[in-house]
Amino acid sequence: MRLYVDGSLAASGTQPRAISWTVGLLGHWAGRDGFDARPTRGGFIGQIDEIRVSSIARYTGATIVPPTHLDPDADTVAAWLFDEGSGATTADASPSGLGGVITGARWVASTR
Repeated sequence: MRLYVDGSLAASGTQPRAISWTVGLLGHWAGRDGFDARPTRGGFIGQIDEIRVSSIARYTGATIVPPTHLDPDADTVAAWLFDEGSGATTADASPSGLGGVITGARWVASTR
């Protein structure tokens, strides 16, 4: 697994088993460090425009040129594009239907 932030490799690791993606699965958080009710624990400070989770490795280098828009394809497990602009949920643009709940964040206008 690799995590890129603004085109730079921020973290990587090995996942020994397949990840089970289900609607009711707790512990998959974007912008938060796991399930923890403390409001000061692990919060993300910044802006998240789009998130795509893939079943394949899309990038391998230490730096990449991130695409302007993350289009879902056959290898997309989930894709949250945050195009709603308001509300407390975001739709999954992939066929998986793993909609997300937005808590403690505010919407900002997109630059794309």
